[in-house]
Amino acid sequence: MGATGTCANTASSRNTSATVVLGTAHVQPVSLCDFEGLPVDHELPRASDEGEDNRTLTAAYRQAAGAAGAAGAAAGAAWRRDVEVEYVGGAQYAVRLSPPRLGAWEVWVWLGDEQVGPALRLSVVCPPGLVAATGGASCGCPAGQYMLASAVGRPAAAMGDDAQPLCAACPPGHWSTIGAEGECEPCASGTTSTRPPSEACAPCDPGRFAPVEASASCEPCAAGTHSVGGAAVCAVCAEGYFLPRAELEPSPKSCEPCPRGARCAANSTTASLVLLPGYWRLSPLTAHLYACAAAG
Repeated sequence: MGATGTCANTASSRNTSATVVLGTAHVQPVSLCDFEGLPVDHELPRASDEGEDNRTLTAAYRQAAGAAGAAGAAAGAAWRRDVEVEYVGGAQYAVRLSPPRLGAWEVWVWLGDEQVGPALRLSVVCPPGLVAATGGASCGCPAGQYMLASAVGRPAAAMGDDAQPLCAACPPGHWSTIGAEGECEPCASGTTSTRPPSEACAPCDPGRFAPVEASASCEPCAAGTHSVGGAAVCAVCAEGYFLPRAELEPSPKSCEPCPRGARCAANSTTASLVLLPGYWRLSPLTAHLYACAAAG
C-alpha cells in the first residue's frame, strides 16, 4: 500500500463500511493526523527530545449484532485479534484482516486505550455466482449445480472473473445440494431430474419408470403394463388388461386384454376380474365368462 506520509488525504474521511469477499483480505487505511500534538513523521512507539510515546496502534474485530451464525456484538461476541497493523509513513497505518465467516463484522482500532475514529462495519460476502454453505463458513455453488474442476482451489480474489465460470448445472438425472464439488449425485432408479438445475430428484409418475440410476427421463410403460409412482419397473398389468396366471411376470406378452363381460382395473388378475351385470363364470380361477340367458 502506497502513501505520501502526509495528512493531506486521510483520516476524517475514512469509510465506516466496506464489503469484502470471503477468503480475501481487507485493508483499511488508518490515520493518526487528528490526534493533537502527536508527531506525524514517525512510527509509534517512539522516543524523541520531546519525550517518549509508548502507545501503539492495535486493532480487533468481532461479528456484529445480528450476524448470521453468531450471537453478535450485543451479546458479547469474542474479539479476534488476528490483525496485521502496518506502518505506512507519516501518520498513516494500514490494518489488514480476513474474517473467517460470512456476515457482518465490526472492526475497532485503538491508539493505546483511545479509540481511533468510528468502528468499521465490514460485510463479508460470497464471490459472484456462489452462495453461503456450511453455516456461513464457506461458499459453494447453488443447489442443483456443481463446482467446475477449473474453479476448485481458485483463490477467492479470482472467483469474480466472469470469463471463467465457477459452477455448472447438474445434467438430467442428477442433483446436488449447496456447495457440491466434482460430479453431481445420480438420481436413484425410479426417479429423475429433467429440468436442470435440480436440487432433488422427483419420482416417476404412475405409468412411467426409470430402470437405472441417473436416468435422464422416466420412460412410459409398454402397452398392457403399468407402474406405481417412483417405479424402476412396470410391474403390473395396465387398466384394461389382466394377468391370466399368477406365476407369470407382467409384460406386454403376458398381460392380456380384459375379457368381454368384465372390468379390469390396473393390476388385475384372473381372480380379481370384476364381472359386468349379465355375465357369470364357473369359478374365480377361470377367465371364461358367459352371458346370462335371456329371460323367457
